[in-house]
Amino acid sequence: MESPPSGVGLTPNRRRCYVWMGAYAIGCYTSIFGFGDSLLDTGNALHFYPPDDPPNFGRLPYGETFFHHPTGRCCDGRLIVDFIAQALGLPFLPPYFGGWNSSEAADFEKGVNFAVVGSQALDDSFFEERGMNVTYQNTSMRCQLSWFKDFLPSLCLPSSDCQKVLKSSLFILDFGGNDYGHALLAGRSVQEVQSYVPLVVNAIASTINELIELGARTIMVAGGIPLGCLALFLTEFISSNKEDYDPMTGCLTWFNNLVEYHNEQLQIELNRIRELQPYATIIYADYYNIAMPFYISPRKFGFTKGALVACCGDGGPYNVNTSVLCGNPPSTAADNPFLYVGWDGLHLTEAAYKLISKALLEGPYTIPHINTSCVSIAGSSEYLNYDPSLSLSSPTGLYPSRGLTSSTVLETPFSHSLPLENSGFTKRTLTACCRAGELPYHFHSSTPLMDSRVAIVEKLSVCRLRGLRQIKEDVFLVVKIMDMVSMGSLCGTICQCVIGPTE
Repeated sequence: MESPPSGVGLTPNRRRCYVWMGAYAIGCYTSIFGFGDSLLDTGNALHFYPPDDPPNFGRLPYGETFFHHPTGRCCDGRLIVDFIAQALGLPFLPPYFGGWNSSEAADFEKGVNFAVVGSQALDDSFFEERGMNVTYQNTSMRCQLSWFKDFLPSLCLPSSDCQKVLKSSLFILDFGGNDYGHALLAGRSVQEVQSYVPLVVNAIASTINELIELGARTIMVAGGIPLGCLALFLTEFISSNKEDYDPMTGCLTWFNNLVEYHNEQLQIELNRIRELQPYATIIYADYYNIAMPFYISPRKFGFTKGALVACCGDGGPYNVNTSVLCGNPPSTAADNPFLYVGWDGLHLTEAAYKLISKALLEGPYTIPHINTSCVSIAGSSEYLNYDPSLSLSSPTGLYPSRGLTSSTVLETPFSHSLPLENSGFTKRTLTACCRAGELPYHFHSSTPLMDSRVAIVEKLSVCRLRGLRQIKEDVFLVVKIMDMVSMGSLCGTICQCVIGPTE
């Protein structure tokens, strides 16, 4: 936990409460379900190979940085989804097919990963009809959704509440890169591939809507990364025409323009879904604008070996030889992957993924911000009676409320009664509900319905510590109602954040 900003005092003798937002509201999501390609796959693709004849990404140096052995991840270590899981206090997502390591076949109740290396949003038939091959057959987005449907009965045992599990889960979709990359590598023109964008976006939208129908309430959809900056494509489409390259980065301008077009159309479609599905939270993860600064100013982020050269490869201007992939001899990897943006020509290093994850969790690169989504999904704020005569157990004056669990789900939609013990708050609780955005705040039946814009809601400026560009009403709110109960002010916490009294 970071120290509060200068000028913010924390004392237990004032009847005023603030919500202290950590980097993440831990405990908001009970599980994660992943769908996607090699940017998300944590081991499923290994299912297609015998252990004694692994693919290149099933060999060292893949996995060397964190796991110290190959796991099927196309990286030297952890992926974005791994960092997100850690931030949520959840285990790494086990691959649906189990990979080769039985220890990774963890408790599926905490999440499952259906992503497979090389998967695309469009069906195999789309590419086969156009004379193109796919990496693995029957692993497209539609197939992954089918696996999820087959998996659901095992998640929804008679003693389980399936809808409750799905509503408290984070779904992550990451598709599109292979739809375009495969076609371009197969010799299709940029103009033809650009015509695929509406089809890819519609396919993603269809999957989102189907997940919502099944019970999903939070879906994070990843935008495309700057594919024109990846060493493999820079090698395959090397050009003597300077106009093909961005003078600031050295990336392929035309390829990144394609990705930007995809991202624009995807965001338009996500906005349409939000209007049609008001009770679901659709998060756009802006990978592109997080990663682009790596290529503009790599040294600023510690990538002193540059951004365009792969860490692992077999020579050439970008250290990529398509005949000798990373993991296959005689390819080699540099000793310090954290000095590189790119890992093997198609994927990034753990160091780059870590920075992307940090920006997603703490910066303005999720739309809406993932903390706001936590409120929307969990559907509630915790409204607790604070007794300032009780001292906080934390020496910092802040109490991390990780142990909170929903003990009672009331009849009112999105309402919870949550006790907080041994923290300076009494065991008495007041049931309430808080939804982000334009929706009103619903309190206990003994209190009136109040609009979110009335005076009882005030902005929480202390959240500027998190580096947010702007504090918005629908992101961080604290509700202060004086004299509502005899024990003091009634203070709201957003999701399961760290809370404590302050001046």
